[in-house]
Amino acid sequence: MSRTFSMLREEGLVIRNRQHVKLPDPEALARFVEFNDSYIDEFLPPSFSELLKASP
Repeated sequence: MSRTFSMLREEGLVIRNRQHVKLPDPEALARFVEFNDSYIDEFLPPSFSELLKASP
C-alpha cells in the first residue's frame, strides 16, 4: 500500500498533507488505475439501487 500510495503521489494523482488526502483529478486517477465501476451496484439490495437511480 505504501509503495502504491507513493507512486500515486509522484504521479500527482494524490496529494497528502498530514492527515488529509486530496484527489486533484479523480477522473485521471480512475483512468490511471483502470477503475471499472460496472460491478459496484451489482450486489446492492434493491432499495439501495432505487436510491442511486433517484440521485442527481
